[in-house]
Amino acid sequence: KSVKYVDVLGIDPYVGTNSPSTYVGNKVTDAVAATKGEKPVYAVLQAFEWRSYWPSRNDLRDMIYQAMMAGASGIGFYKFVNAKGELELNATDLWPVISDFGQNEWDDAYKAFVKGDYPLFSTQRTDNYWMDSFVKENNVLHMVVANRTNEVQNITIQLTNTDGTRTIGEYTVESSSETQSANSGNGSITISLPASSAEVYTITPNNSSDLPDVELPEEEEPGDFITRGKFASMLIETLDIADGNPSD
Repeated sequence: KSVKYVDVLGIDPYVGTNSPSTYVGNKVTDAVAATKGEKPVYAVLQAFEWRSYWPSRNDLRDMIYQAMMAGASGIGFYKFVNAKGELELNATDLWPVISDFGQNEWDDAYKAFVKGDYPLFSTQRTDNYWMDSFVKENNVLHMVVANRTNEVQNITIQLTNTDGTRTIGEYTVESSSETQSANSGNGSITISLPASSAEVYTITPNNSSDLPDVELPEEEEPGDFITRGKFASMLIETLDIADGNPSD
């Protein structure tokens, strides 16, 4: 009911006693459906100890990517002060996950899932995993796979696009984590994902014609998001006021 009264729908799908492998993805899916895709959904994820649950590093990555794959336009983390006992969030084992995602993966996630700059190549939704792949640039496939179970999943994914007109043959693959494996094969990829985790794979076909040519948008100048987005400007002003330095 609140959807019609807000410009941005914010939700806080804290896992608590629920399953970290499915809860966030399901709640964001419901929120996006409630907006009928007409308003952005902002998901604030649990990054504090609550109801005897402290997310593992894998749990948090899974939450991040399931939120994005389910349609969230933005994500945040609660909370910073006293996140775990008296520890601030940046003193916990979750901070490297948040920092690494922000510095190394957010740009691709934003362009693929929010802006739609990367054309969709294929998508799968099963009980055990979610997968989305995008043509990041000519001859590069950006693939995200999220484990939707509390067990290790050994998965073979066919590298064929949604309309069946393109199949990647031989290729090289790199993963964003050294702890998770991927084995390349002709026309498919076999991966092993730990319980409640997510991984990003960069797949480069040996034959450039295996992927369609794409024309990517020009890179935005720094600050474009701030000048274009009133929500971001309002947020900055609010932070300035809270800090005792109201903006001019």
